[in-house]
Amino acid sequence: IVEFQNCQIENLQEEVARKNGFTIQTHKLELYGLCNTCQKA
Repeated sequence: IVEFQNCQIENLQEEVARKNGFTIQTHKLELYGLCNTCQKA
């Protein structure tokens, strides 16, 4: 698990909410993949 913050993603979420007339209550972005070691296996 790698946690990160990205201002561009945060800004995009707020823009989408504003344009659609809603307030974000919560959000979750999950990315799934394989590390380099597992890719080679």
